[in-house]
Amino acid sequence: MRALTEILYFVIIFMCIACGAQQSPAPSVVTGTLAPTVTPDPKLGSIKGVLMVRKDGAEKPVVNGNLYLADIKKDASGKEVGATFDRISSPRAFTDGEGRFMFSNVQPGRYGIVFDVIRNSYMLRQPTDGSDLIVTVTPGSQRDLGRLVYDSLPDA
Repeated sequence: MRALTEILYFVIIFMCIACGAQQSPAPSVVTGTLAPTVTPDPKLGSIKGVLMVRKDGAEKPVVNGNLYLADIKKDASGKEVGATFDRISSPRAFTDGEGRFMFSNVQPGRYGIVFDVIRNSYMLRQPTDGSDLIVTVTPGSQRDLGRLVYDSLPDA
């Protein structure tokens, strides 16, 4: 009888562990290329790049960086005056272990790229000249920003 009780106890524990594993799987690691996993909509576009920062004299990837696309806002005369994003509804991407990111199925338009560190968010600038990093998305296009290498980024 004791052996049967121990077997039942083991089966119950195993089922609890198995059910728990199904409900909350371990986070996956991104490897390979960041190609979209869905068929691209020809009316939409995408943006990809690699986010790097210089540390200790070497370029290092920004790992698990949180990026958003910010809508470019215009004044009454049509002049671009700023960018806004919403942490819930704006397109979002994360950098992988090599600093790569991709925004897929993006509505055509002009966007700023925002680096978000929860406490604050920072509009990225062109690493070469310091101007605002504004990206134009057109239907069916894939915009490759290449390597964006910064001397510093907050909390990166």
